[in-house]
Amino acid sequence: MARKKTVNPILLFILTHLGAAYIRLCWAVTRWDHVGQGNHEALYRDSKPFVYAFWHSRILLIPPISKAHNMPTAAIASEHRDGEWIAELVGRFGVETRRGSSFNPRKQDKNKKGATALKALVRDARSGTVIGMAPDGPKGPRQRAKAGIAQLARLADVPVLPVAFNTRFSKTFDSWDRFVLPLPIPFARGTIVYGTPIRVGRGEDALEKGRLDIESALNDVTETADRLCGHQSEPPEPVALQPVATKAQP
Repeated sequence: MARKKTVNPILLFILTHLGAAYIRLCWAVTRWDHVGQGNHEALYRDSKPFVYAFWHSRILLIPPISKAHNMPTAAIASEHRDGEWIAELVGRFGVETRRGSSFNPRKQDKNKKGATALKALVRDARSGTVIGMAPDGPKGPRQRAKAGIAQLARLADVPVLPVAFNTRFSKTFDSWDRFVLPLPIPFARGTIVYGTPIRVGRGEDALEKGRLDIESALNDVTETADRLCGHQSEPPEPVALQPVATKAQP
């Protein structure tokens, strides 16, 4: 049996502190324009929980965005080594993590603890915690939403807020998610786009409709953020996802 690779704790400590400092620097020196900010404010003004939805490529600046309110925040991080890095990094911003891959009803045979993580996030949301989730994580397909986020929104009865960012000066990596790294250029422009909150209904086809609505809205806000910052948006990965079962998990 292959041994699970571990992360050097000293290296983890140093690099995540440096990463958090880099994120704070980018946040501080960039002149941010907020599109659809009223959608964001309307949710946290009432101190009611909701779900931040963002593509995996835009995960870097979500921690400071989530600090616009004083509500507790939790996110999902995979069981893999990259999940360990993400959990430690977002923890520098006070974000708690639940370990496990994004829940996908079509892959229940795989031991990724997705269902366990989903149930933990549902409990968090019901107790007043704001949730952050990249529905195409941890390994894609790129910009295609898995069903877990729709499951979460329906079971916890909370809205989903699509959000994306980009900056005038950024680097897009040739990774599976086309990861976007903002560059800390003083006074450069950046844009954060908030979509219209999405509710997932309880009808027979509501789960799949909710998943598709979230996916479409996320691609819309991402394209808008890219365009306003002078970038060509990456298209979603060209795959055909089959509809999932409409019955919510207990």
